[in-house]
Amino acid sequence: MTCQHCGAGISENSIFCTYCGASVLEAAEHFAGTPPHLAGTPAPLPNAPAYKLDLGRLLGDTFELYTRNFGTMCLVGAVMCGIPFIFYIGSMMSFLAMHIVGREAELAIFSAMLWGIHILMQILYGLAFWYVILGAIRQGLHLARGGTDFRIDMMFPPPMMFLKVVGLTLLLSCISYGAVLLCLLPVAPMLLIAYFAGAFADNGIATGMIAMIAVGILLYIIGLCAATWLWIRLFLAEVFIADQDTGIIESMKYAWRITSSNFWMLFVAGIVLTICSMVGMILFFVGIILTIAICWLGAALAYLQLTGQPNCLDYAMMQQQVDAQNPTEPAA
Repeated sequence: MTCQHCGAGISENSIFCTYCGASVLEAAEHFAGTPPHLAGTPAPLPNAPAYKLDLGRLLGDTFELYTRNFGTMCLVGAVMCGIPFIFYIGSMMSFLAMHIVGREAELAIFSAMLWGIHILMQILYGLAFWYVILGAIRQGLHLARGGTDFRIDMMFPPPMMFLKVVGLTLLLSCISYGAVLLCLLPVAPMLLIAYFAGAFADNGIATGMIAMIAVGILLYIIGLCAATWLWIRLFLAEVFIADQDTGIIESMKYAWRITSSNFWMLFVAGIVLTICSMVGMILFFVGIILTIAICWLGAALAYLQLTGQPNCLDYAMMQQQVDAQNPTEPAA
């Protein structure tokens, strides 16, 4: 599809142009004069202002759409739990078989094969988990834009899009773990300095060790906070890929821009939705099917709100306002 404003090529499912920021959402034309955050005209340019996140509206819309589409959300949850669980079972079975075989020399080759199968199943489990999360985000966007059905094409995204998400996830993992390791880096030279300064002499070894442990814990907490901050600033890049099929770096730039002044709102929303999604684990873990997808529905709604795109609840509200301003004449 071609943007009618700048002529750039964009995805067929695009709601806005990722180059000039112009809206391609035809329905927005029927609501001229609506507030900017409902007008469906986000501007994802590097210097464009970011939209503020309304936490109450985000949580309210998430639970409203969740209850309205409870059956569909349960299907999404079943797929999210079922597909990775297959590989998890394979991993556990190979692990148990490996221990049953033991370390007898005549079975060493068989044991090595089981170890390889175990590692392969662990990798497939991780990939399957990332894949169903991408599908859940796409299904969440579908519901947020007025869909009500369970879409197979949404839940099972194309391979190239998934490869982008794999690359993004690996990059975000490296950034997060790198932040923690960077904060822990001063511990080694501090230990050397303390050792040569005699802090670990016989009369001071206890005090020196306690001090080093305390410093190490403090630096680890700082690194963990830095990793959390970076992850929250960048995690919506996956939603950009799911919606616009943009590149990894381009998606990260968009995510960084729209979350620039919304960190604490996203942090609180993430905690609330994660707690809600984990409530299902109380019912002997089976209930997780009912609640696990709510996090990714919330992520989809947060993305729409931060990019200035209205969801179906916004359109319903705006339509009610239009109907109230233009009441129909009763039939004669």
